[in-house]
Amino acid sequence: MEKIHLIAHRGGYKESNCRENSQEAIKYAVAKDYIDGVEFDVRITKDNKIILFHDASLKYNNKKYKINNYTYDELNSIYEQLYQQKLNTLEEILPLIPKQKWIFLEIKDIVSNENKNPLDLVYNTIKKYPSKKICIISFVYQYLKYFKAKDYPTCLLMSKKLRFLSLKAVLVSYLSSKVNMISLNKINIKKNISHRILKNNKLLGIYTIDDADEINSLYQKLGQNIIKKYQNEIYITTTNPKNIYERIKLLNEKI
Repeated sequence: MEKIHLIAHRGGYKESNCRENSQEAIKYAVAKDYIDGVEFDVRITKDNKIILFHDASLKYNNKKYKINNYTYDELNSIYEQLYQQKLNTLEEILPLIPKQKWIFLEIKDIVSNENKNPLDLVYNTIKKYPSKKICIISFVYQYLKYFKAKDYPTCLLMSKKLRFLSLKAVLVSYLSSKVNMISLNKINIKKNISHRILKNNKLLGIYTIDDADEINSLYQKLGQNIIKKYQNEIYITTTNPKNIYERIKLLNEKI
């Protein structure tokens, strides 16, 4: 069926009213038929545990605990005090996600200790689940090259800081690359740029659309022709999948 794909950003935590990147948010999201997959962020602790966490540091009592400078147990102790739940690892989360759901695994600026390649650590974890639909996403193109060489789908995130002219220039260098998807921030959506990505046989990602006004604006920027022709190649990340799903249904009835 032709449809725009909805990916639950950081587990779609706003809809589920759960902690972002948490087991609870992800379990909620993957149980919903209208959600096609989940997106979450990974970082690596001092003792080389891969955790689901967005920021570079965990903040507690006016102090920043940089993720790669502390062990999992140290960070988890703080996390549990803050949120009354444990800090989840990638190993714990992957078995919970059905094989028909997409996993958009965002790799942040990561480092590892003991002279281990951090990308190897991630790869050695995800390769245990060959039936899972895993797409590696990142702002860092070198990370994507590593996983593309391992035959994983990849998505390049384009920074929202790129202005229109510089965004076009950067795109030129990546349209011929082997990444499967190029994802734009919602503020950088332009009809001609989006069409160019799609015409070059790339999937189009858009982050992060969270309310009716934003999806209305997206439809206006892309235009009916692109929506009708390419909607099956468009992936939207959102923290409110149900609201966006319902709005897309209404908008599609008009085109």
